[in-house]
Amino acid sequence: MVRSQNLYINNSQRQKPYKLSRSRDDLFLQCPRCFYIDRKLGTDRPFGYPFTLNNAVDQLLKQEQVYNVLESNNIPQSSPNCTYCIYVEEFSSHDKK
Repeated sequence: MVRSQNLYINNSQRQKPYKLSRSRDDLFLQCPRCFYIDRKLGTDRPFGYPFTLNNAVDQLLKQEQVYNVLESNNIPQSSPNCTYCIYVEEFSSHDKK
């Protein structure tokens, strides 16, 4: 079913800022194409089958990983895509020269 509310309208036709929910932000990160179809064309993604057990296991594993990192006395390696860590590394290497 195609929705007619909460659709994105181009800047020139919009009168106030477009609000974007956290779930729609997550949708964009998962698939920009699905996000566009949802927000511009008004077609939601179909609901999938509930993977309650898989979701619960995934959540528990993530919580355990976070817990293990916080319990450790070692600072973990940075993510290769973390722009903040890249900046800090570059900044600190310039100070050493």
